[in-house]
Amino acid sequence: MNRRVLIALAAALAVVAAACAADDSASEAADAAMAAAQAAQADASAAMSEAGAAASAAQGAQADADTGISDAAVAAADAAAAGAEAAAAAADAAAAGAAADAAQAAAEAAQAGADLAQATAEGNEEAMAAAEDALASAQAAADEALSEAAAAQQEAAAAQAEAAAAQAEADDARAAAAEAAQAAAEAEAARAEAQAEAETAMAGVQLTDVCPNPLVIQTDWFPEPEHAHTYQMIGTDGVVDAENGTYSGELGDTGLMVEIRAGGPYIGFSPPTAQFYADDDIFMAYVDTAAAIRSYGQTPVTAVFTSFEVGPQILMWDPDDYDFETFEDIGNSGATVLYFQGATYMDFLVANDVLDAANVDGSYDGSPTRFIAEDGLVQQGFATNEPYRYENEIDGWLKPVDFLLIHDAGVELYQSAVSVRSGDIERYRECLELIVPIMQQDLVDYFNDPQPINDRLDDIVKELDSFWTSSKAGHAAATVAMRDLGLVTDGGNGFIGDMNGDRIQGLIDILTPIFTEQGVESFDPNVTPDDVYTNEFLDPSISLGF
Repeated sequence: MNRRVLIALAAALAVVAAACAADDSASEAADAAMAAAQAAQADASAAMSEAGAAASAAQGAQADADTGISDAAVAAADAAAAGAEAAAAAADAAAAGAAADAAQAAAEAAQAGADLAQATAEGNEEAMAAAEDALASAQAAADEALSEAAAAQQEAAAAQAEAAAAQAEADDARAAAAEAAQAAAEAEAARAEAQAEAETAMAGVQLTDVCPNPLVIQTDWFPEPEHAHTYQMIGTDGVVDAENGTYSGELGDTGLMVEIRAGGPYIGFSPPTAQFYADDDIFMAYVDTAAAIRSYGQTPVTAVFTSFEVGPQILMWDPDDYDFETFEDIGNSGATVLYFQGATYMDFLVANDVLDAANVDGSYDGSPTRFIAEDGLVQQGFATNEPYRYENEIDGWLKPVDFLLIHDAGVELYQSAVSVRSGDIERYRECLELIVPIMQQDLVDYFNDPQPINDRLDDIVKELDSFWTSSKAGHAAATVAMRDLGLVTDGGNGFIGDMNGDRIQGLIDILTPIFTEQGVESFDPNVTPDDVYTNEFLDPSISLGF
């Protein structure tokens, strides 16, 4: 378009020259110059239209960038390119306008030349002088317009170059965006493939490949709801061995056999930590964290899962005899306190002068006989068991008891935490990664539907046919107590089974001077929380919801 404008301008100037040279063709030259000017003006109008269209395109591209219709970088580059095009078109329009002005000036000069020729022909000196002045002015205006047109043309060329560069950048941005999209797609495909491989690998790991088979779990007492999550692993179809106090069966359809061993009289009333190192067949055992701290120097064990947030252990008494509100009240009463020998909480209460050593008796074996026969005794028990049984099932008593939780005395241990030998953490890591989440889920499944396992636990106790008794109603009450007393919960962090290192450190702090004073050989004064517990095998997505 600019070349046409310049051609028209050149034609107009040629007409001026012709007008000055020959009077006969002056009018025709003026007419031709006017036509050229009109053509240049039309070209300028067309250029302005193109500039408007380019500006609209730039606005559209910018709108796309603003609204996120296309990739931000590409849209921005497109907008820049369109803006540069608009600028170039505007420059073209300006050049065309300048050319039109030059052509108009040339036309006026041609007309002045024609007037001069006419005046000369007529011999009118005054008209000749005026025509000469007009011609000089017109020629000066034409020269100035031509100069402006040339400058505008240069600016238009520069704008066109910038537009081309902007378009190249837009093309580069589009290519880069395409490459980025391709890279993202490849990365997602790689991630999906890696996930699939991991799932395939995990699916290929069988419990029987990585766990001891049978997997033996040593509990600390007769079968009861406090152990229900462990019995849930087998379900209701397990087999009882009354002589050895075991319950055995397959874990689902995994091929892994689980053997659950009762504690108490079946292990000579010894702590499970001792059994661990006396019987290599035992893979897991119930060990409270205080006992784990006490024995770490000789029989180190590490807890991997706890069902109890608050221990259920209690001291209980006849409310007709006492109205205790604190453990200090028990100590001040002078009452005899029956407990299992070796209970760490008792060491704490005696060492801190809460109870008098002369008044504690470690001969308790779980039987209710002495509590019934002797007035004024205080006895160890579980909040989930004895209160209901003594009120509703123990012949010779059949009335309420009152109690205090040992936890509230400041001994915040984790009761019956499922533990392994510390050296087995690495040896059986793959097994623990699979079996611990199963235990978590079994605890959740039990609380969602406790009756089948509760009833089966009662049947097992009856098949064992020992001094310990139970009932289906008592087991149902135990489940309610575990929840209502806040003994079993998610612990405020949204999942079940974890332990708190600061809490265990607090336990170490209160027990260290006691064990040191007593000269406990199995105690390691350098023991740390990380020695006796780990949460690493827990699945944080498994929750009780309370």
